[in-house]
Amino acid sequence: MKPKLIAAGALFGLAAYFWSSRHDDTGGESGGAVSEAVEYIGDLVETAGAEIMPYQLAISRPRNAGYVEKISQVEAANGIPAGLMLRLAWQECRFRADIIDGRTVSSAGAAGMWQLMPIHWKTVDPLNWSAAADYAGGELRRLYRVFGTWQLALAAYNWGEGNLKKYGIARAPLETRNYYAQILGDIGVAIA
Repeated sequence: MKPKLIAAGALFGLAAYFWSSRHDDTGGESGGAVSEAVEYIGDLVETAGAEIMPYQLAISRPRNAGYVEKISQVEAANGIPAGLMLRLAWQECRFRADIIDGRTVSSAGAAGMWQLMPIHWKTVDPLNWSAAADYAGGELRRLYRVFGTWQLALAAYNWGEGNLKKYGIARAPLETRNYYAQILGDIGVAIA
């Protein structure tokens, strides 16, 4: 792992702690805590010289605070490494409103923050990002139980469980290999 990535992760964790320690229990901000946290990240990066990953900047934006809170709760409830689903959401939608609300759909028909395929729509509305986050968290945890590593769980999430079982990770397309490598690398989880 690159030292700068480790430092960036540590700095982001400190900033998240700073934000949460200044956030009141009613869900409101006390004293502009989110903007303080963003400024704090900038100060830490400047003094430490660490690189902040683009997804870390995205999730530190005040407009994304609701996503961060809900997704962090889903991660904790499903035993998913901290930050993995946040990074996955950024990979899937970049927190773009047009993707989250369904105005933009993938060429394969995947929709919403979690880019769910139509086959899954029988059990969840992909445009209800919060309900879809619960679904995606449960599905990611199930895939982890089936395959045994977060690398393989992410590969199955991206490429499809059936494809991974049939062809194996060695035959995964480059897009899938980049998908899990980028997500896991950015949050500091080793690839198995």
